[in-house]
Amino acid sequence: MTESVAKFNGKWITGWAAGSMARKGGKPFRTLRVAEGAKWVVDPFLSPAEKAKPVKPGTQLYNDIHALALAGNRLYAVHKDGRLKVFNTADGKVLASRKVPPPMWDGLAIASGRLYLTTKAGEVLCLGE
Repeated sequence: MTESVAKFNGKWITGWAAGSMARKGGKPFRTLRVAEGAKWVVDPFLSPAEKAKPVKPGTQLYNDIHALALAGNRLYAVHKDGRLKVFNTADGKVLASRKVPPPMWDGLAIASGRLYLTTKAGEVLCLGE
Protein backbone atom coordinates (compact mmCIF):
# COMPACT_ATOMS: atom_id res chain seq x y z
CA MET A 1 0.00 0.00 0.00
CA THR A 2 2.66 2.55 0.97
CA GLU A 3 4.59 1.73 -2.20
CA SER A 4 1.64 2.69 -4.43
CA VAL A 5 1.04 5.88 -2.42
CA ALA A 6 4.69 6.85 -2.80
CA LYS A 7 4.38 6.56 -6.60
CA PHE A 8 1.27 8.79 -6.81
CA ASN A 9 1.92 12.09 -8.58
CA GLY A 10 -0.37 14.68 -6.98
CA LYS A 11 0.56 17.55 -9.32
CA TRP A 12 -2.03 18.85 -11.76
CA ILE A 13 -0.83 19.04 -15.36
CA THR A 14 -0.76 22.80 -15.84
CA GLY A 15 1.23 25.51 -17.52
CA TRP A 16 4.67 24.41 -18.62
CA ALA A 17 3.96 20.66 -18.29
CA ALA A 18 0.79 20.89 -20.41
CA GLY A 19 2.54 23.00 -23.05
CA SER A 20 5.53 20.68 -23.18
CA MET A 21 3.32 17.61 -23.58
CA ALA A 22 1.25 19.26 -26.34
CA ARG A 23 4.39 20.32 -28.26
CA LYS A 24 5.44 16.65 -28.27
CA GLY A 25 2.09 15.61 -29.75
CA GLY A 26 0.48 14.58 -26.45
CA LYS A 27 -2.96 15.58 -25.25
CA PRO A 28 -2.71 16.97 -21.71
CA PHE A 29 -5.85 16.15 -19.74
CA ARG A 30 -6.11 17.56 -16.22
CA THR A 31 -6.75 14.04 -14.94
CA LEU A 32 -3.54 12.70 -16.49
CA ARG A 33 -1.88 12.60 -13.06
CA VAL A 34 -4.25 9.80 -12.08
CA ALA A 35 -3.40 7.84 -15.24
CA GLU A 36 0.37 8.17 -14.93
CA GLY A 37 1.86 4.69 -15.06
CA ALA A 38 -1.46 3.10 -16.03
CA LYS A 39 -1.53 -0.10 -18.07
CA TRP A 40 -3.71 1.65 -20.66
CA VAL A 41 -5.02 5.14 -21.34
CA VAL A 42 -7.94 5.78 -23.65
CA ASP A 43 -10.55 8.47 -24.28
CA PRO A 44 -13.35 6.37 -25.75
CA PHE A 45 -15.81 9.21 -26.05
CA LEU A 46 -13.89 11.22 -28.68
CA SER A 47 -14.67 10.69 -32.33
CA PRO A 48 -11.76 9.79 -34.66
CA ALA A 49 -11.90 13.35 -36.03
CA GLU A 50 -11.61 14.83 -32.53
CA LYS A 51 -8.71 12.51 -31.69
CA ALA A 52 -6.85 13.64 -34.82
CA LYS A 53 -7.07 17.37 -34.01
CA PRO A 54 -3.75 18.89 -32.96
CA VAL A 55 -3.54 20.37 -29.47
CA LYS A 56 -2.37 23.95 -29.07
CA PRO A 57 0.57 24.08 -26.61
CA GLY A 58 -0.61 24.98 -23.12
CA THR A 59 -4.17 23.73 -23.70
CA GLN A 60 -5.66 21.52 -21.02
CA LEU A 61 -8.28 19.08 -22.24
CA TYR A 62 -11.31 17.92 -20.31
CA ASN A 63 -13.42 14.83 -20.64
CA ASP A 64 -17.08 14.67 -19.74
CA ILE A 65 -17.26 11.32 -17.99
CA HIS A 66 -19.80 11.90 -15.24
CA ALA A 67 -20.07 8.45 -13.67
CA LEU A 68 -17.72 5.49 -13.10
CA ALA A 69 -18.08 2.12 -11.38
CA LEU A 70 -15.67 -0.80 -11.14
CA ALA A 71 -16.67 -4.43 -10.68
CA GLY A 72 -14.15 -7.24 -11.09
CA ASN A 73 -12.40 -6.75 -14.41
CA ARG A 74 -15.05 -4.39 -15.80
CA LEU A 75 -15.03 -0.58 -15.68
CA TYR A 76 -18.33 1.15 -16.44
CA ALA A 77 -18.16 4.77 -17.64
CA VAL A 78 -21.03 7.10 -18.55
CA HIS A 79 -20.51 10.31 -20.55
CA LYS A 80 -22.58 13.33 -19.54
CA ASP A 81 -24.73 12.84 -22.66
CA GLY A 82 -25.66 9.27 -21.69
CA ARG A 83 -23.19 7.14 -23.64
CA LEU A 84 -22.36 4.12 -21.45
CA LYS A 85 -19.26 2.06 -22.21
CA VAL A 86 -17.95 -1.06 -20.49
CA PHE A 87 -14.18 -1.67 -20.54
CA ASN A 88 -11.99 -4.66 -19.86
CA THR A 89 -9.63 -3.41 -17.14
CA ALA A 90 -6.76 -5.58 -18.39
CA ASP A 91 -6.41 -3.92 -21.80
CA GLY A 92 -8.89 -1.01 -22.02
CA LYS A 93 -10.91 -2.56 -24.84
CA VAL A 94 -14.57 -1.57 -25.07
CA LEU A 95 -16.66 -4.66 -24.33
CA ALA A 96 -20.10 -3.09 -24.71
CA SER A 97 -21.78 0.26 -25.22
CA ARG A 98 -25.30 1.63 -25.19
CA LYS A 99 -27.24 4.84 -24.79
CA VAL A 100 -28.74 5.56 -21.37
CA PRO A 101 -30.37 8.68 -19.90
CA PRO A 102 -27.85 11.38 -18.91
CA PRO A 103 -26.45 10.57 -15.45
CA MET A 104 -26.25 12.60 -12.29
CA TRP A 105 -22.66 13.38 -11.34
CA ASP A 106 -21.20 10.14 -9.94
CA GLY A 107 -24.61 8.48 -10.36
CA LEU A 108 -23.48 4.93 -11.13
CA ALA A 109 -23.41 2.05 -8.63
CA ILE A 110 -23.07 -1.72 -8.61
CA ALA A 111 -24.79 -3.89 -6.02
CA SER A 112 -25.75 -7.58 -5.96
CA GLY A 113 -24.46 -8.02 -9.51
CA ARG A 114 -26.64 -5.24 -10.94
CA LEU A 115 -25.75 -1.84 -12.39
CA TYR A 116 -27.76 1.15 -11.15
CA LEU A 117 -27.88 4.60 -12.74
CA THR A 118 -29.23 7.78 -11.18
CA THR A 119 -30.36 10.11 -13.95
CA LYS A 120 -30.49 13.90 -14.18
CA ALA A 121 -34.29 13.51 -14.33
CA GLY A 122 -34.20 12.04 -10.81
CA GLU A 123 -34.85 8.41 -11.71
CA VAL A 124 -32.92 5.41 -10.42
CA LEU A 125 -32.66 2.76 -13.14
CA CYS A 126 -31.48 -0.85 -12.88
CA LEU A 127 -29.58 -1.60 -16.07
CA GLY A 128 -29.36 -5.35 -15.46
CA GLU A 129 -26.63 -7.75 -14.55
